[in-house]
Amino acid sequence: MSSNSESYLDWADKGRSSFFIYMIGFILIVLFWLLLGEFFSAPIRSPVQAVFGESVAGTLLTDFSSFLPALIVVPLATKYLLARPWWSFGFPNLKPDFSVFALAVLVSLAVSLLVTLGFGLTGLLQIKLQLPNAREFLIVLAISCVGFLVQTSAEEFLFRGYLTQFARRFFTSPLLFIGIPSLLFAAPHFANVASARGHWYALLPYLAYGVLLGWFAYRTGALWVAIGLHWANNLGNMVLVGTDIDSLPTVAPIIVSQPTFEMATAMTLVSTALIFAIMEFLLRKKRGMHAKLVL
Repeated sequence: MSSNSESYLDWADKGRSSFFIYMIGFILIVLFWLLLGEFFSAPIRSPVQAVFGESVAGTLLTDFSSFLPALIVVPLATKYLLARPWWSFGFPNLKPDFSVFALAVLVSLAVSLLVTLGFGLTGLLQIKLQLPNAREFLIVLAISCVGFLVQTSAEEFLFRGYLTQFARRFFTSPLLFIGIPSLLFAAPHFANVASARGHWYALLPYLAYGVLLGWFAYRTGALWVAIGLHWANNLGNMVLVGTDIDSLPTVAPIIVSQPTFEMATAMTLVSTALIFAIMEFLLRKKRGMHAKLVL
């Protein structure tokens, strides 16, 4: 098969691409993710606890290991079930685009920091600063950099990759082939509706963020921007801006004190809108510069 496609979505109808085949692949991916995730994490739990105890670093290592099977199962399903190149689930070719990946990372981290400080300066949030233990911070930073890259890549492979191609195979409207995977991305967070006293808007941040990631995967024709944004978001929440109600004790130097669910939702939506606007501007500028160089 030719790899001259401009977008990974061009591969959606290549190889074996019937609804039945795509659905079988989706079921197998989810099953392997759930079953093999525990299989991978269980053996390392004891040695990790022996070295790190119940620390943040130890918990992160165990959690991240469960995503390793998910990282490989989508490429395997693409190659052996869909019968096309293993990378075609999320990339038009094998050429990496580190420039847009780095751009996405920088924009996401900068927006997260600026929105948090902006909400703090206006009195909408109570912000505290802490000086984390240097050794613990560096260990968590190293583990998080690699671990969140594995986790977010695995999620992007499934939602913005495999499932978006699945939807694109049968729908031509971006509203549907971006929207459907975004709803599925938000679905695992239904538990947050209960914690938010049944308010429907509890899912809005996840849905909006899923649409953002889906849009830029569609917009750029590959998953590099989506992975960069997702990775930087999760990494920043661990080592840049945390809260004092996190399930894990945060090592971030900037702490948001007792944020309400409504305020956290507002911050996420504002950040998502800003990331969209800034990335769109920068990508259009980048494309314009490239066009001038070609001419």
